[in-house]
Amino acid sequence: MKTRIFAICSIATAIICLLLYLLHNSRPEANPLPQAVVTLTNRQLVEQPAQPQAVENQQTLNTAKTTTVPPTAVASAELSSESNGIDSRLLARWQVPIEFYGKVVDENTNPVAGVNINFNWSELPERGGERTSDVLSDSEGLFSLQGKRGESLTVSFGKKGYYSSLRGQRTFNFTLGPDVISPDPQNPIIFKLKKKVAQEPLMRLTGAMIGPRQYQLDTKGTPTDISFYTGKRTSQGAGQFRVAYWMDVPQDPKQQQFDWHCQVTVPGGGLQMTTEELPFTAPEQGYQESIEIGSNTNAWSDRLEQNFYVHLADGKYGRVKFSLVCGGNPFFGVEALINPSGSKNLEYDKYLPGNIMVDQSAP
Repeated sequence: MKTRIFAICSIATAIICLLLYLLHNSRPEANPLPQAVVTLTNRQLVEQPAQPQAVENQQTLNTAKTTTVPPTAVASAELSSESNGIDSRLLARWQVPIEFYGKVVDENTNPVAGVNINFNWSELPERGGERTSDVLSDSEGLFSLQGKRGESLTVSFGKKGYYSSLRGQRTFNFTLGPDVISPDPQNPIIFKLKKKVAQEPLMRLTGAMIGPRQYQLDTKGTPTDISFYTGKRTSQGAGQFRVAYWMDVPQDPKQQQFDWHCQVTVPGGGLQMTTEELPFTAPEQGYQESIEIGSNTNAWSDRLEQNFYVHLADGKYGRVKFSLVCGGNPFFGVEALINPSGSKNLEYDKYLPGNIMVDQSAP
């Protein structure tokens, strides 16, 4: 009886184990992504994938790699897209028609033929969009450019044997802003040249460090006389240049502005103001012995710079760059070029033999 019971239990146990085994094998298991693909997903496809352990994993990895765009390529595409967006918005500014008319004249307003003209403009706001063109001014000094497009135009001009104003270059705006030019063939834009002449040795007065020679001033109008030939102070009437200065000290120490004025004199000769860019030839007339300059309440400043032509008492001509610094310890500065021959030619070549440098020791 016991043997039969044992046999039955053994058979039942075997049946149960078999059922459990079959049940376990029949349950579907999740098929996880290969580790390499998980790594690519979590790191945005930028790291090197792990080595797969199955052939099917390797195939999956290869598929992922061939369909993935590197981050640098994505960034470049985004930047290009953004740049293209900017270009499309601004393109109209670079497509404004360029029509330009100019004329070159000398210091006597005579037309100058054969002047080298270089045009430079950009058709597109990007590298490679720059364009250039070269022409010569005709017998009437005229030149032009038409049929081009761009935002602005730079004109360079020059000719051997001439000085060019504005260092030989000007830029013109064709779009936006109050300075947009209006082309007019009947009213061309004027470009100025000044014919070079044979330079002559000049006498030069400057400071020890090439800047202006400086002289202390009295604030109550006591004149300071200096010599262009020695750079020294002189007794009144013995020099070629005199400056007198007056200053009203403000009652309120917090007040920044104050009234001042000065008188500049060439004793026995004369001077005249000039704003010429190339002051190389002294005028024959128009001089006055003294000029007074004062503070301007509408555009107040405690500094002054002014250029003069001078005609000295001994008949010599020169040009002077005068500067004035006001305040508690006022002083003036002078840079002067004098032609000792009496000629009105004031073109200076620092390498020309015979130039005279005035003593630069303390005045």
